[in-house]
Amino acid sequence: MSMQECLGSWLNSFGKEDKKLVLVGISAICWALWKARNGVIFENKRISDPMTIIKAMTHWMVDWSILQIREQQKKGAGAGGKTARTGSKRCLRGLSRVEN
Repeated sequence: MSMQECLGSWLNSFGKEDKKLVLVGISAICWALWKARNGVIFENKRISDPMTIIKAMTHWMVDWSILQIREQQKKGAGAGGKTARTGSKRCLRGLSRVEN
């Protein structure tokens, strides 16, 4: 089952460009959790501070949103002043709608 199938109507409430950034954010969260889990299981790492996982999540969100925006700019969509910072803010703002 894909993320889009799992998130259904909530994800469809976003515009096309925002939806891509929200998916980037969700993917970053899943990736950071997966990497932390693998570190605990396979490398016997201890997670003493949950902020390390949150920092990893935001790191991946920013990096991946930058790549997403660069890809949009290459295609000509979204050109005209979009920056990585606004892209990551849009990504985080979309994820905050989960709480509502």
